[in-house]
Order: sequence, then structure tokens, then C-alpha cells
Amino acid sequence: MSSENIWTTTFLEYSTVHMLTYIIAPTNYEFFRGTGLKKIGISTSRHIAKKAIVRCIPIVGAVGVGAYAYYDTARVGKTVIELFSKTN
Repeated sequence: MSSENIWTTTFLEYSTVHMLTYIIAPTNYEFFRGTGLKKIGISTSRHIAKKAIVRCIPIVGAVGVGAYAYYDTARVGKTVIELFSKTN
């Protein structure tokens, strides 16, 4: 490993640790207890609910098409039975 790579790696490790300290350190108990966490939870819940609904739409559509096909086939069957029973 060249000396340039060592310095780059060391700088990245150092800056990452200090950035995390800067980002995490100012948060206090009120943030987690108050509105900050509540807003995050609500937005996450809405996002998950939207994804679940969007994933269910194709299933609902398939069930609807299947129900219509069943109804249509039953109606055609009744018509055919009626037609053949009249020809005897």
C-alpha cells in the first residue's frame, strides 16, 4: 500500500468518526421524546402503508377479473343448458 493510500484511508476514517460525532452528539432526549421521532414514525408508517396498498392492487384486480370470469361462465352455461333443453 502506498503512502498516499494510507493517508487517504486514515483521513476517511477520521472524518467519518468526527462527522458521526457531530451529527449524533447534538441530539438530546427531547428530540427522541418529542416531535422529531413522532414525525419520523408517522412518515415511515405512511410510506409502508402506501407500499402495502400498491402491492395489493394487482391482487384485487386479479380477484375481480376471476370473479367476473366465473359469473360470465356461469351465465353462458345457463344459456347453453336452456338452449339444449328446448331442442329436445
